[in-house]
Amino acid sequence: MLSRRSLGRRRVGVGGSWGLPGVAMPRISDRQRIAQDIRDKIASGEYRSGAKLPSLREMSAHYGVSAEPVRSALLILQAEGLVEGHQGKGVYVTGARPATD
Repeated sequence: MLSRRSLGRRRVGVGGSWGLPGVAMPRISDRQRIAQDIRDKIASGEYRSGAKLPSLREMSAHYGVSAEPVRSALLILQAEGLVEGHQGKGVYVTGARPATD
C-alpha cells in the first residue's frame, strides 16, 4: 500500500529493465510524450497534410491524461508549424514536415 509520502512522487527508473544500472532515466512530461508521438505520426504519414487530428476528448482518452497535457502538446506542435487549429472545427496537420534528429 502506498503511504501518503509516496503518493505525489513519480518513480525514476534506475537500473534493471529501465536502463543502465545506476543511471537515472529522466522523466518525460506527458505533453512532450504526446507531442513526440504526434510528430512521429506526421513523419510516418499516418497523419497526412490537411488531415484533421482526433478531438481533444479522443486524444485525452487515448493517452490516458486530462485535456491540459494534450492542449499543451498541440500548442508545442502549433509553434513548430506542424499543426494549426481552427476554432470550432478542429486541429489540422499543415504541410510542414517535422525536423529529424
